[in-house]
Amino acid sequence: MLRFSFMSCIAPGWDFGRLVEAASKLNYQGIELRVGARQNHGIEEGVPTALIENYKEKLAHLNLAASCLATSIIFSPTTSDQSRLETIARSSALSRLAAEIGAPIIRISAISFNDEAELESLTRDLRLAGEQAAAYGVTVVLETTAGLNSASKVSAVLEKVNIPAVGALWDVYHTTRSGESLSESYNLLKPYLRHLHLNQLLPQKRVLTIGQPAPRVDYPALFKLLQDGGYTGFISGEWLGIPEPMAFDLLKNYRQLLQQWL
Repeated sequence: MLRFSFMSCIAPGWDFGRLVEAASKLNYQGIELRVGARQNHGIEEGVPTALIENYKEKLAHLNLAASCLATSIIFSPTTSDQSRLETIARSSALSRLAAEIGAPIIRISAISFNDEAELESLTRDLRLAGEQAAAYGVTVVLETTAGLNSASKVSAVLEKVNIPAVGALWDVYHTTRSGESLSESYNLLKPYLRHLHLNQLLPQKRVLTIGQPAPRVDYPALFKLLQDGGYTGFISGEWLGIPEPMAFDLLKNYRQLLQQWL
């Protein structure tokens, strides 16, 4: 059965209690927590252990999961050695936080590479980040966004990284904009796929912040691909930039749409 969550960025002002209440009422199975973005849910580095335990109890009580810890980390093969080490250390710290809250993955992205040397540098850094995350039982997932916005680019990197603790996050909006079909993207990412992002479900209603329009996605076909392939991760709504008073209704309407497309 496919499982759905939504990222906390839909309502940055909501506290943790309000997020889990909305998820439970609207039949989502999880919440993706955006960290490092000054949101009000309270999950950040250095949060007291007692608060984390309280949050985990709230999730368990409502049979919800922390589907992912969405970070702002961007790996770059062109920065200084010191900057790259700091990025890896940040990834390790947030992997530990993910483990504490019970999230199995952390989201990261990367700037594209220009040559084989930069690809090797990026591969080395991601492998080290994955090895450190694995010590906490967490997987680092590289998103199809930023400089690596296609499944072909991300799969090329992950093929070289080649460890279980570094997987893929498929952002359907970006791969569709890159010109790939759903089946092309899925088949490239399938060996590594751990998480999935959906953006605007109804292109004709411009209530969300989307940088550029993308071809309309055949969501029933997407969900069939995932179900037929035995996908076990979460499908998460990355819904940005709407007025916060509209957040609950949008979550409700989108959850109904998702159910219709199954």
